[in-house]
Amino acid sequence: MLTLEGGTSGDAPGSDDGGDDEDAKVERILQQALASAPEPAQAPAAAALSFPSVPTPTPKPKPSFASRLPAAPTTQPGARPAPPPRPPKPAAEQAEDMSTWCCICTDDAVLYCHECDGDAYCARCWREGHAEADLRTHRTVPIRR
Repeated sequence: MLTLEGGTSGDAPGSDDGGDDEDAKVERILQQALASAPEPAQAPAAAALSFPSVPTPTPKPKPSFASRLPAAPTTQPGARPAPPPRPPKPAAEQAEDMSTWCCICTDDAVLYCHECDGDAYCARCWREGHAEADLRTHRTVPIRR
């Protein structure tokens, strides 16, 4: 309830101040209400529009040479399991490998002769083919299986 200066309350209907018209009464009540209202705290205009500042990107430090190198291994050498052994070649594939056939009889060869253009020989064909004195000095390499 609002009490006016003249001692009358603002919500009393039908009270008449001796000839004031209705508009004047309303105007006077509004002025009194505005005068008695507390003033809001005046904030600076900049504070009213205060937003958090945008973070400025900081330049990243140039990585050192050591940081660009791959990391050192953390496992012990040999800690890794060995790969499974390869299965043996099927008999059909072994027969297809012509580099280990004797160049004379196509039997399994036991050595390569360097001076004979790396030809493969079985033991019998080597003995028979290199029986002459000048052929006995040919260098050979055994075939490992």
